[in-house]
Amino acid sequence: MNGSGYAIAYLILYGGFALFVLAMLLLAWVLIRKGYKILGCLVLVGLVAAGVIPAAKSQWHAARIGAAVQAASFVPETLDFAGKRVIFVETESTICGRDICDYALRHGGLAEVYWAAADNLRAGHPELSWPFQAIAAGREVHRVALTDPEISDSGLALPDPVSQSTEIPQVDYTVLTDDSFLTLDYAEAFGLPEDLARHIRFSYMVFEGWPEPGQTPILRLLTAQYSVEPYFIWPVSSRHTYDPPLFVHRDRLRSWFCAAPMKSAYFPAEQCQDN
Repeated sequence: MNGSGYAIAYLILYGGFALFVLAMLLLAWVLIRKGYKILGCLVLVGLVAAGVIPAAKSQWHAARIGAAVQAASFVPETLDFAGKRVIFVETESTICGRDICDYALRHGGLAEVYWAAADNLRAGHPELSWPFQAIAAGREVHRVALTDPEISDSGLALPDPVSQSTEIPQVDYTVLTDDSFLTLDYAEAFGLPEDLARHIRFSYMVFEGWPEPGQTPILRLLTAQYSVEPYFIWPVSSRHTYDPPLFVHRDRLRSWFCAAPMKSAYFPAEQCQDN
């Protein structure tokens, strides 16, 4: 559908809704004018209730989710990744993607960096209830380093898999980056209520070492996604919300990887400026 098609659709939708509301108001006015005051007032009360009650319930539900997300998110007082061996487990397909791993590789001063994919774990191993067991059951683990800018086609230092293995290396920390509902697939394993996990859109967790089944993360940052219905116009309009706003938790986790920020025009250390 092109732009004019969307405009026509919105005009029909909102115009039809406005006509319906006007018709109800006109009906109430006619009833009151003809002496049916109670019936006319009931129409008005019903119209107001229909505009307020569903929206109020939606906003109460949104506030409850926001409070639950805040309660389920936590960070340690101190966390030092510098000089450590870290494996990044990410649901995206790009090896050492831009979200966290690439940033940490450039600015974190890490001793060794590894990366493993966490996509489709439940489908590949439905019998395993712990996602890290599914990764250890044969997923390739890549050791990653930055290329030499002088030999790169772009002239930039880029993440490059220098070796791979199906064995899990000895690491100090595991960093999980989930933007594909992995948290929902393993809600029980992560100790999260399913009704909360259903609303989690982005999740960041840090574990000491390679996580054993049931191990609690030392850092967990959750971002929820839900719809909030506005008063009165909720039948034709809703507002999709991220709580907290997008990139807040990503930037918060990035700020822990600032031991040796690199200078680069294309990959600046934005979250290291205040450290």
